[in-house]
Amino acid sequence: MNDKTITQGHDDRATIIMNKYGAFYAFSKDQLTEGMKKHGHTDKYALATNSMGMVAPKGNMTKIIDELNASCNQLIDDTKAKYSKEQIIKYELNNYESYFTGDPTDAIGALKAYGYSEEEVLAVFGS
Repeated sequence: MNDKTITQGHDDRATIIMNKYGAFYAFSKDQLTEGMKKHGHTDKYALATNSMGMVAPKGNMTKIIDELNASCNQLIDDTKAKYSKEQIIKYELNNYESYFTGDPTDAIGALKAYGYSEEEVLAVFGS
């Protein structure tokens, strides 16, 4: 199991969702201009932004967030069906470099979405 094994399905779905609504991420003026051009937007005042840097046509942001959340939930369900709880926990512990830092706090937070408790994560972390 590697980074792409778990996230690829969501990454692909997220791209489809973003393209469907003409959304993109922009953290600079150049990225805004490039994203607008790529998605055929001509009026920057017809666009909305969120706190994560996403830019989309006004009125689409809620739809995008709802579909991205559904995609994340599907990713969790797919991952739990394919991998054991221990594999998922070890993946996140490695992803957040918990073994390197000695601190599993970030992994514990990420694994709450999977329904795993702090005790379950610490049991794997300490084994």
